[in-house]
Amino acid sequence: LSELERRVDLENPKLQVTMQRAGRAAPEAGPARTATALLAGNTAYFQRRATRALYHTEEMHCLVLELALSLLLPAGGPLLDRHHTPMFPLEKHRPNVPLLLRAHLNHPANAQVLPLLAARTAAADPALHRLLKLLARRLFDPSRYANRDPNIRFRGAYGTVYKALLPSEPFHLAVKVIDLPKGLHDASTLADLFAEVTIMETLRKQPRACRLYDFGIDAAHCYIATAWYLDSLKAWRGSLPPHAPAP
Repeated sequence: LSELERRVDLENPKLQVTMQRAGRAAPEAGPARTATALLAGNTAYFQRRATRALYHTEEMHCLVLELALSLLLPAGGPLLDRHHTPMFPLEKHRPNVPLLLRAHLNHPANAQVLPLLAARTAAADPALHRLLKLLARRLFDPSRYANRDPNIRFRGAYGTVYKALLPSEPFHLAVKVIDLPKGLHDASTLADLFAEVTIMETLRKQPRACRLYDFGIDAAHCYIATAWYLDSLKAWRGSLPPHAPAP
């Protein structure tokens, strides 16, 4: 839209004429043209970035991001604020804050602020650091869980569970892999993922609760690594006598 706006002839500002002129002027796409366009786009991006006070110092950048993350956590509540993280924010005429934050945190130009932001959130509030881990892929290494058993896989409505073996550990893990939203119009899953991880971390000292080992994201998926159990909760409950009280 900005490009079309620049092409408008003020003496004949018809949108149809502008679009036709833009179509005729467009050169053929090719590797050289694509590289030139990307370079020009990056140059324009960094020129605009230099004018924003947000990026003048790393401290200022970190403070603004810390504030944005904090605003997603309601005061006195363990889960995310549903007002800012609805499943379909555009339907409620709100910005898709989780997707925009994830895109910002994972942009290569913002990589240098992540170590400071991670240290500050870890020191300030476990919930804040948990939220950051579900948004910044540089804080997680999915290759640790690449050694998966190809014959054991369970697919559910919200993701796929694999049996994985860590080379450094003598036991198996269950690795749940969930697709992340790809666009602004996709369902936002951050609130549900945050709730699932928060519940397991809160119950980590309970012997009857599923034990959480690790979690994080890559470019397209969220990973939740837990202990591997021989039975699911449903199968275990089904093996008990009818009307048997839970132990």
